[in-house]
Amino acid sequence: MPSSGPLHPLAADGSAIEATFELSTAPVFDLVYHHKAGGRNSNRSVNVDYHKGLEILLGRLAQLEMTIVRIAVDSSVALKLDPADRELDLEFPIKLGPATDSHELRLTITRAQKPIARRPDVKPGGGNDQKSIRITLASEDDMLTFDHLRTVLVAGEVVLD
Repeated sequence: MPSSGPLHPLAADGSAIEATFELSTAPVFDLVYHHKAGGRNSNRSVNVDYHKGLEILLGRLAQLEMTIVRIAVDSSVALKLDPADRELDLEFPIKLGPATDSHELRLTITRAQKPIARRPDVKPGGGNDQKSIRITLASEDDMLTFDHLRTVLVAGEVVLD
C-alpha cells in the first residue's frame, strides 16, 4: 500500500502552509491530518495553520469530487477508544463537488471533533478542534491514482493524463 510520508499543502500562490498530512491508499484513500500544538513562534510549534490547511485540502478534494466516507479522531488518546467512539458525529458519506463550501465544511468538521477523546474536566462546549483526524476518501474516478491525488493535495494542480 503506497504511503506518502509527511506532506504540506501549498497556498494558491505557492507559499508554504504550516500544516501536515499523510496520504495512503487501499481500495479507498486515507488522509491523516495532523494536530496543532504550540503557537506560531513557539519552539514546539506544529501545524499552526491547521484551519487554513484543512480548508485548502477540503477545497482540493472538492475539485476532484471525492466522497468523505468517514472521519475519525486519530490522536493517541482517541486510538485507545472503540472505533465507533472515535468517529465524528456527521452524516456520511459527504459528497464533495463544485458547490462544496470548504470553509463551512471545515467548521463542521472541527466542531464535531471537539467532544471526542476530550478530558473530563473540560467545560461544556469546550474541547480541542484541532486534533489529528483520519479522513477516509473514495472516488468514483477509476483513473484517480495515489500520485495524482498527492499532487493535487500538495500543489492544487489538477493533472490531466
